[in-house]
Amino acid sequence: LSHSRAHSEFLCKCKAPRATGRPTMPLLVVLALLAATSPHVSATRIEVTPDDSSTSSWLRRLSGLTQRVGESLSTARGLANAREIERSDSSGPSAPTMPLAPRSACCEGARETAACSVDSTGSLKSIVDSKIVWLVRHGMAVHNVEEDFARRKAAIEAEEAGCDPSSEEFRERIEAARQAALLNDEYYDAPLSAEGEAQAKAAQELLRSQSLLLPTRVLTSPLQRALQTTTFMFPGSSGVHIRECLRERRTGRPCDERQPAAAIRRRASFAFMSSLNLAALEGSGPGPGETNPSLRERTAQIIEEVFDFDDKSICIVSHKACLRELERGLLGRPNATEFRNCEVRAYELAVLADGQLLATLLFAGDDPAGPGCCPEAGGAPPS
Repeated sequence: LSHSRAHSEFLCKCKAPRATGRPTMPLLVVLALLAATSPHVSATRIEVTPDDSSTSSWLRRLSGLTQRVGESLSTARGLANAREIERSDSSGPSAPTMPLAPRSACCEGARETAACSVDSTGSLKSIVDSKIVWLVRHGMAVHNVEEDFARRKAAIEAEEAGCDPSSEEFRERIEAARQAALLNDEYYDAPLSAEGEAQAKAAQELLRSQSLLLPTRVLTSPLQRALQTTTFMFPGSSGVHIRECLRERRTGRPCDERQPAAAIRRRASFAFMSSLNLAALEGSGPGPGETNPSLRERTAQIIEEVFDFDDKSICIVSHKACLRELERGLLGRPNATEFRNCEVRAYELAVLADGQLLATLLFAGDDPAGPGCCPEAGGAPPS
């Protein structure tokens, strides 16, 4: 029995002869309940190893077990959430926290090591493939700095003019100032600021300090701020690929437009990255004014490519709006908070036999950006 907080996973291994199988089942239910009530656990796995070749018989027994585990987990999740809320209320105001990740009960049968997942009805489903996927937002760019300055200046001016900070007029003034700052042509494909470079280096150290499987392949947005973040986090890596579908939402602002593929390839600092098909995609896809539903559909394409690679751990470097739509859409976390600059999160993604995608949040790291980081210009308001 092991409980790994670093992996946010509760793993129970049991070698159970057929003669002692029945007494073992209630034990596994109790262990699953213990895992489910822990606020640090986002996934539960049960591995049962029979000492004979009757694997199919054991899987039938586990089907009944998982029915009870699934029902127990629903109750336990409610207890865990209640405990989390109670702790938050008693400790006073605090920084926003990630919602508890959805828990899943999984098992691996012996001999063939058949991975399984339990759906809401308690049915057993085989896992065809699984990967660790790291998500990283780029570091603070120069247009983010100007955007933050314009927002703060507008807030001061609005208060001096007698505007109520809670009024619609106050919000409109700040938004107008923010939008005006982002229309500056000087911020075309904006690079990282000095603070953004420091954030990217801190994110590299944060990622290296984790005990999860580190990425052996990286997929990154073609915008300069994302490419620079990738360079600081994965210098000289041979497995970095630039992907058009990871670029920021097409807002029409200079800061959200990328340089031509030829210009990217001429940059010595990006020479180690693969930009295959990047030139061919220029002028394709949605133009300025891209909607959130369109963006969600675009970002989902990258997960298909993730499973085309043999690598078991892959990192995606992108933008606030892209990562938001990926999490709230395909990854099934509609209430996920938006990424701050250089924030790192890790998921275990599993493809089931029926084609469904099971996403489990494994890690939501400390924010290298710090509390003063402003939102990204390219993102839309939370939907």
